[in-house]
Parts: sequence; structure tokens; C-alpha cells
Amino acid sequence: MGLLKEIIMFLIGIGMGSYVVKLLLMKKKKQKSFPLKDQLVRNHQFFKEGQDKIQSSFVVVLGLGGIGSHCVITLARSGVKKVRIIDNSVLTAGALNGHGVAKTRDIGKHKTDVLKAHIGKIIPQCEIEIQKAYFSLENASSLLAGNPDYVVDCIGNVSCKADLIQYCLQNQINIITTASAAGKIDPTRVEVADISNTKNCDTVRKLRKTLKKRGIAEGVQVVYLAETPRYLLLDPQNPIKQMPIPAIGTLTSITGNSVASYVLSKLGGVSFEPFIRDNYRKTSFLRLVRHLELLEKNHFHSELEMDIEEIEQVVRTLWNLRSAYSNSKKSIEAVRFDLTQPASVSNLILLTDEELIMHLDGRLEWSQEQISLIKQNLMKLG
Repeated sequence: MGLLKEIIMFLIGIGMGSYVVKLLLMKKKKQKSFPLKDQLVRNHQFFKEGQDKIQSSFVVVLGLGGIGSHCVITLARSGVKKVRIIDNSVLTAGALNGHGVAKTRDIGKHKTDVLKAHIGKIIPQCEIEIQKAYFSLENASSLLAGNPDYVVDCIGNVSCKADLIQYCLQNQINIITTASAAGKIDPTRVEVADISNTKNCDTVRKLRKTLKKRGIAEGVQVVYLAETPRYLLLDPQNPIKQMPIPAIGTLTSITGNSVASYVLSKLGGVSFEPFIRDNYRKTSFLRLVRHLELLEKNHFHSELEMDIEEIEQVVRTLWNLRSAYSNSKKSIEAVRFDLTQPASVSNLILLTDEELIMHLDGRLEWSQEQISLIKQNLMKLG
């Protein structure tokens, strides 16, 4: 007290008495609190009785980068009763361009801690449970305990995403997954689609292949950007070493809010049918893929290793849905060009069903000019 008194007398002596009075009278400001019904009045107007379901719901969000942080903030603002946030990483300076709430003073802090503190200032009634961990099958039961109404996957690692999705499907837990917005800029290309109906996304393509090996080909909703990437995300000289990821914050926020909107629609009972811009997987194409899978299995005694997007690329881009032999569009089927080699982007052609039978029997006569043109065409993707 003696030192404090001397400081006060000194300040008064140099003409700062009014400043001293303000310091002495200053009280710690209490955080204002508002009734939840007032804060969520707009949500009640939209969801009606569905808002009560939202306010009694429990959502788990894994991965708190740009997409995950924006998703969590929106879920909390919308009245979700409890959100368990799972991530074991800390904020870096490079994350500030896309993170939902981070400030420069938050660099080095755990993402979970930063998000919880921020949400407490917006809607303190939301229960934020922190788990500083990375998901694995070993800790899955504990991280996803409590019967969550929805799980949101914002994890970056593809193998980890696949484990999470497989676990949720096996345990009948609602899940939606997301894909990185890196290398893209067009906000009009954000789409919500089944994983079997996605395109132009390296993350989803790798995830789709991984899940297919585990017997999961569809039934997983994805929020992703269908835009063709503007930049490579891997160093072509050293594929193992990833380059700094080129990304802008606008699309992480849009993607994060889009997945939150989807979850809220399910929780609040105001569902929608995602719009598929390009009518991408038409029945005729899906039939062609199924026939190719059966041909590989029954005739060549082999499993088809090609991804559905790779097949789409060959069928539409290389052959324009026409026979490589006759240019016909009638009853088109896909088949290996070189019957001794596996089906791949550099070894897949289209033929009519009659030409296919003759090709498999070795009775289809190819001219040298046809063979040369087909090989040149196949090299474009191979």
C-alpha cells in the first residue's frame, strides 16, 4: 500500500489527479448477458419448434482449422446446446488468414482454448467441451461418447477421415465430412453431395478410393468445392514433401458455414435436397461403371482399381461417350484396350456391346491407324 500511495501522490503532484480518480473509480466491467430466447429470436422464427431440438442437441466437431472453426462458431451462435471440439494443434501465424476467431495474441495457444473463450463471449449458454487429441480408432469410443446427434469431420488427414467415417457408419452415428478449400477461389462451386457424386477435389478423390477399399462407396455427405484447383498442393519434384498450401480465407469460411447450415437443417427439421449443378452421375454412366466392374471381376478375375472420377474423365474427355472403334454412341460399354493389362486411364476405351464381345474374343480387326490414334489419345491422361 505504501508504494501505491506514493505513486498516487506523484500523479496528483504532476497534474494527473483526474486520471487518478478515474482509476480509483474504475470497476471491472461485467459481461452482459441476454435471455437466450432474445438472442435466438431469428432462429426461432425460421425453425419454429425445430429450434427447440437444436437447443437440446449435441454435436461433435473434429478439426479446428479454417473450416472447422467457422463451423463451430455458427453452430454455437445458432443455439446448439453442447459442442465437443476436438483438436490437439496450436495456432500459427499462417492460420490467421482463414481461422474463424484467432488474433495475433492467440498464436501458440491451443485452438480448442481459443474457440471456447471466444464462444463464451458470444453465447455463454453453449456448453463447449474440449478434447485436446487427434482422432484414431483407439480413442474413437471416448471421443465420440455421449450419443452425439451429429459428427462434423473437418480433419485434414485422409486416412484419419476414413477411420472416422467408417467408425460412425458402423455405429450408426450421423456424420458429414468436408474437404480442403485450398487452391480454389470460386465461391459458387461449393457443393453438398454424396461422396460418389463429387469431382475436381484431390482430398475427396483419395478419400473415396480409401473408403471403397473398405466397402464404402456411397452414403457419405461431403461439403466441398467442385472447382478445378488453380494450384498443385504437392511438390511435383518431391510428392512426399507438401508445399505451403495456397489458400484464401473466404472459402474456408464459406465451407465451414455451409456444413454448419447442413447440420442445422437436419437438427431443426428443415431439410433440403442438395442441388447437383452438372447432373454429374447420370443413370447411364453409373450403369457403364457397374458393367465395367462386373467385366473386370467375371472375365479378367480382377478388381477394378479405377476411381469413378477417373472413369468419368476417360469416358467423357477422351472418348466423348463414343466408340473408339466405330465412333458410334449406341449401347456403349467400357473395356480394356490391351486385354493383358489392367484397366486404367491409359488403357480404357469405349465400344458398342457387339464390338466389346468381338474385342474380348480377339475378332475385332483394328487398323494400324486406329491403334496409333487410340494410343495417342490414351497418352493424354496416362
